[in-house]
Amino acid sequence: MECIEIVGISNVGKVRTNNQDNLYCNGVIKDLEDNTFIYKTKVDKSERVICAIADGMGGLRYGEEAAYYAVCTLKKYIEKKNEAGQIPSVRSAIKHMNKSVCKLAKKKNAIMGSTVTVLKYVDNKIAMYNLGDSKGFLYRDGRLFQMTTDHTENASMKRMNDMIGGFDEGKAKNTLTQHLGIEEDEFIVEPGVSEVVAVQKGDIVMLTSDGLTGMVEKDVMIGILQNYQIPLEEKAKILIDKAVEAGGKDNISIILVEM
Repeated sequence: MECIEIVGISNVGKVRTNNQDNLYCNGVIKDLEDNTFIYKTKVDKSERVICAIADGMGGLRYGEEAAYYAVCTLKKYIEKKNEAGQIPSVRSAIKHMNKSVCKLAKKKNAIMGSTVTVLKYVDNKIAMYNLGDSKGFLYRDGRLFQMTTDHTENASMKRMNDMIGGFDEGKAKNTLTQHLGIEEDEFIVEPGVSEVVAVQKGDIVMLTSDGLTGMVEKDVMIGILQNYQIPLEEKAKILIDKAVEAGGKDNISIILVEM
C-alpha cells in the first residue's frame, strides 16, 4: 500500500502562557485546554486528506477560543459533507468558519479572530487555501516553495511594488488584512487559493503558524526536511525545537504531510 504520512505538533513556546494555535489533522483537533499537541497517522494515497492550522488573535483566551471554534466548525462541516457523500468545498468551509468566529465574538462581546491555512489533497493533487499569514509550503528536491499568500499590509505593499513600483514599503505594518472573524457586511472575506499541484513521491507539504517561520530561517528548514534519514515525526519535532531555541516568542504549530 502506498501511504501518505501525516504529523501534527503544537507547542506553547517559551513566552506565552497559553497556546492560541489549533490544528485539524484529517479529523483530529487539539483540545481547547491543551498547550501541547502531537498527532501522527498514515493513510492510503487514494484517500482524501484535509489538514489545517489556525492561529488565534484577541489576547487572553479569546484567540485560543477563536482558533478552536474555527477548526471545530471545519470538522463539523467536513463530517456533514462526508455523511452526505459529497466532496467538501474548502471555500465554503472557510465561509462557515468565519461565521462561527464572528458569532462567537458577538457572544463574548470581544474582538477576536484567527488565521487559517487549509491543505486539501485529493486524486494525487494538492491545493492550499488561506486567510492571514499562517503559511503553507511544498518541499521538493531541495527547494521550499510557499504556496499561500500572506494577507498582511507589508506583504500587500511588496506585491504592489513588484507589479508597478512607487510604494514606500517601510511605512507598511504587519497588520493582517484578511482573517477569520470579519463580518461580511463590513468586508468580503476572500481566501487566497494556490495553484493545484500534482504531487510527486518524496514531496513534503508543510503548514505552519508564524511561530515557526518568524523564528527559523528557510535554509534551516530545508536542511531538516531534505534529510531522508530522519523520520517525519522527528523532523517536525526538530523544527519545533529550533523555534524554541531561537526564543520561542510565539506559539509554534506545524503539520507535515509526506507523499
